[in-house]
Amino acid sequence: MGREVVLLGTAHRGVQMAIDVFDRCRAGFPFTGAGPAVVPVVLRVVRAFRPLAFTAAALLSLSPAWATDAADEQPVRLVLVSSETDLKAGGQFVQVVEQQIKIQTQAGLQQAGQMAFNYTVSMQKFEVLQAQTRKADGRVVEVKPDAIFTRDLPASTGAPMFADIKVMVIVFPDVAVGDSIYARVRIEQVQPMFPGHYSGLAFLMPHFLMDQAKFVLRAPKSLKLQATNEGYSEKRTEGADTVTYEWTARNTVVEPFEQGSVAPLDYSPRVAVSTFGGFGEFARAYAVRAEDKARPTPAIKKLADEITGGATDPREQAGRLYDWVTQNIRYVGIFLGMGAVVPHAAEQVLENRYGDCKDHVTLLTALLAAKGIEARTAIVSVGTSYWTSTLPLLSNFNHVILFVPSLDVWLDPTATVTPFGRLPGAVQGKTAVLVPSGELRRTPVDRNTDSITVRRVRYEIRDDGTIKGVTVIDAKGSRAEQYRQRARDLSPDKRAQYVRDLTSGSRYKGEGTVSFSGLEQRTDSLQVKAEYTLSGGIDWPGAGSFEVPAGFRGGEAMDTQVQRNASALKRPRVGQVETLVEEYEIKLPAKMKIATLPQNVSFRNEAASYEATYRREGQTIFVSRKLVDLFTPPVKQPSLVKAQEEKSNVIARDLRAQLVYRPE
Repeated sequence: MGREVVLLGTAHRGVQMAIDVFDRCRAGFPFTGAGPAVVPVVLRVVRAFRPLAFTAAALLSLSPAWATDAADEQPVRLVLVSSETDLKAGGQFVQVVEQQIKIQTQAGLQQAGQMAFNYTVSMQKFEVLQAQTRKADGRVVEVKPDAIFTRDLPASTGAPMFADIKVMVIVFPDVAVGDSIYARVRIEQVQPMFPGHYSGLAFLMPHFLMDQAKFVLRAPKSLKLQATNEGYSEKRTEGADTVTYEWTARNTVVEPFEQGSVAPLDYSPRVAVSTFGGFGEFARAYAVRAEDKARPTPAIKKLADEITGGATDPREQAGRLYDWVTQNIRYVGIFLGMGAVVPHAAEQVLENRYGDCKDHVTLLTALLAAKGIEARTAIVSVGTSYWTSTLPLLSNFNHVILFVPSLDVWLDPTATVTPFGRLPGAVQGKTAVLVPSGELRRTPVDRNTDSITVRRVRYEIRDDGTIKGVTVIDAKGSRAEQYRQRARDLSPDKRAQYVRDLTSGSRYKGEGTVSFSGLEQRTDSLQVKAEYTLSGGIDWPGAGSFEVPAGFRGGEAMDTQVQRNASALKRPRVGQVETLVEEYEIKLPAKMKIATLPQNVSFRNEAASYEATYRREGQTIFVSRKLVDLFTPPVKQPSLVKAQEEKSNVIARDLRAQLVYRPE
């Protein structure tokens, strides 16, 4: 499966983690049109975040983390993933999907006892044609009708989402290690997402065993179908009125998944199919259904005047309107039939005070228009995939944002912690399709001067060896957003545990309090202050040594920049650039004498620069460290692996450096 345009509406708080998991766990031979797909391996949790636009998706709780080079060690083996689709001129189709999965280990048995297929009630018909357990000794156990259940999508009953998606769950009987589970289902797309159009994307992840992946597509010659193929075997035949494509692939060597890498789609063998003549036609297909929803009504104009009262500068006006929408319109995923691609009218969104990303964009567009500021919808992808097909694919996109040409500003009105003028990291450096022109633009990325975090730490080592610590973190850019979101999610009664979690480690145990400044300010900066006590790390009185304790630290701590075994990495990695600064002031007990200080460090290569200095003034030690990323975001290419490892090793050695002490 790919990224369907009907998924426009996924960028809300918390979805990024789920999308990243989804991107890492899609496998097999997923293929999607304007509605269907075959997804043999996906984490179940994704259903709670990722609206499903396709007809059928078999969901199993498998993880690429299981991937090893040994085929017999894999929990499951994908024996067959097959899909035959008969496409009609209007974009409707009938698809028959077959899947057979062999259980190879006890772990696989725990995960793969059932399949779950999703379909959209208002647009599709779904039928299970056959389901059975195929025993290792050749016996076949049929699945009884009462072991096939239809349920609501879990997210539609608990999470902020409205959906007409149903889940057909098949529970297989008498499954043991060595057996296979098999299902054949039929899906009929009775209402196309975009009449007259179809697009699809298939890719074969190298992180799972796949004996046979096959997709057959039969289409009328009247459809101007284009296809690109990167790594599949392909066969094309023509009949009197139809053209038939058959793509096949297999994977016999499993590649371990690399944490932090781009989505497997970006480096897997791929097949893309589209009837869109170009991105202009693609963008206009969306515009036809969306643009009239953003007309400013009297109520919209009245609100825009109230929000911008006293402001005459267009940038100030746009900033106020953006702030109002992000803080007052609640995110709710809405995936009901055509509502998956058609936003609600701006005034309706205003009345409801909720909506998905399309609705947020529509309302903000209308408010801006009321002040004479033109904004253009931009269709993008949120997540860890940065590849975009040369063909216009619904599957490449799952989110919409705004571009304001006169201000040269990109905005994501669903981003509640991102200030005006910046984009969340998940949509930085992405291909954006501007509506209605179809012009392709690249969304901006942060520079190392846009995200700066300075962590100032004051320590007092007491006579009993405990450390009284105060940490003040001034964060600008992406780290400020992370702390702002954390603070909003953190109830007062949980702050002590938060400090405990961020101060305790292998040598130290921490207890204390934390406060945040700038939470409600729509600025690019925020301050965090923690006061705490560390114990267990320094043996005093006596002689010994200690590393500079990190103390209260989040993701900005220098030790998070140490990457183990970087030389073994093969895939591009997601990487935003930033500047990290740490400044320590360590007051020693009166009778503690420092025998030696660590050496100063000065390092620079194509990946980063790193500086560290150590000095002593009487009984106070001053330590300063600074890391500046120098690569071009948002992706670190494999060519940087050596430079990344050099940087990582330099930082690791410095962090291990010891302050050697003895009694007077």
